[in-house]
Amino acid sequence: MRLLIAATLIVAAASVPVSTEPGAGPGLTQASPLPDVAHDSFPEPSRPAIAAALRAVKDRPGDATAVGGLAMLLQSWLQFDHAAAAYQHAQALAPGSADWWYLGGLTDSARALHASAARQFARAAALGPGSGPLVSLRLADAHLAAGADDEAAVLYRQLVASGDHAASAWYGLGRIAQRRNDDTAALEALQKAVALSPEFGAAHYALAQVHRRAGDADAAAVALVRQQRCPACGPFVDDPWQARVTALRDDALARLTRGIAAASASATEATAEAIRLHEAALDRPETRGLAHTNLIELYRRVGDAERAKQHYLAAIAEPGFEADAHRQYAALLLEQQKVDDALLLFERAATLAPRDAAAWQGRGFALERLGRFAEAADAYGAALQVAPDAHQARFGLARLAMRSGQVDQAIGHLETLQSPQRAETPRYLFALATAYLRRGRQDDALRVATEALTLARRLGDEQMAAFIDGELRKLRPTP
Repeated sequence: MRLLIAATLIVAAASVPVSTEPGAGPGLTQASPLPDVAHDSFPEPSRPAIAAALRAVKDRPGDATAVGGLAMLLQSWLQFDHAAAAYQHAQALAPGSADWWYLGGLTDSARALHASAARQFARAAALGPGSGPLVSLRLADAHLAAGADDEAAVLYRQLVASGDHAASAWYGLGRIAQRRNDDTAALEALQKAVALSPEFGAAHYALAQVHRRAGDADAAAVALVRQQRCPACGPFVDDPWQARVTALRDDALARLTRGIAAASASATEATAEAIRLHEAALDRPETRGLAHTNLIELYRRVGDAERAKQHYLAAIAEPGFEADAHRQYAALLLEQQKVDDALLLFERAATLAPRDAAAWQGRGFALERLGRFAEAADAYGAALQVAPDAHQARFGLARLAMRSGQVDQAIGHLETLQSPQRAETPRYLFALATAYLRRGRQDDALRVATEALTLARRLGDEQMAAFIDGELRKLRPTP
């Protein structure tokens, strides 16, 4: 079950001004006047802290710490153009401080000024050799983004040799090999990246591209399935500089954004952190509804049904979040075998949001569990009307067709689920094999069940693979 990401988060990121001047970047030798910062136009929660930082700079105009502190605060509020100007001022005041060069590099990376970012990371590395691998990784990534592949490759190889940030470094080397049309080297590097970081979404996507170029459509499809599990997941990079910037913002929206990011990881520690940050985002009206709704799912993950219920009741009191809250809590009720109660909430969600295919799918599943098969078929059909690629609804219709003895109809549904490949595809393929067997097509059943087993193993679904393997032994002729 995916957590919700409010449109406000996307709008906030999209509204950040981005500089496109090719020559932007460091180069001051004397501290020039700090540009005016019209903070009255910034988000309202940011204004008091930025105003205080501006007063500190006015009182101590030659103090690099005060100027750098203002730059960090501006960076935390995504005011990257203003932050970049302040970092340049701090660099001129304290050219021997690695902090302002590194943070200036992060800011220019955010503005897509990668050559300028590389120059600043290189200066930070020269000034603070103790910072080592992290700065090397940032510098390599900036070189890669700027098209300086040779420089990037040298740094990535050093990181691989030292074992620091190795998954990210192998990914970088794989990207360089792709650009050079060296598919053999790209495949080797990217496979090492995902071996070290199995949920590395970007690396799986790059692998899919390599496999597609090689004409291996099946391997490309598997890589895309792995990527779709968590597109934004990747190796954890402990960045104390970035952490200092992030900590400067403690408004509700920032906490909620960090909570959603933490929730994308499956580790228990990450879920606990996501809960903490979502709870901390409840004190502002603009984030309260989304936080309550996401907490239903987060507490379901950790098995705390009572807290999930509390947040469900709070979420339905927030205008605009009733449908999502009903659907999230209905899924928990299904797990608790409270099928009648779950059906009622799925129906409310579908009434409030008739274009929500997930609500219709949930309603169909609850009706199927209750033995109300004709109504379940209608609900699955409604989900497909809203979203023709609603594969769980299609699978539900296939199950219902098999139950009623309409094997050919079930086969028709299941054959459409063979592609595109998803995490659930081994299950769909095995169901198709079962339908073929019911139809007397034993050779087809054996072929498709074998495909299901192979795919389950490639996707790392060992439980499904073990089940299919056991069933396949019954199908294979004994010598």
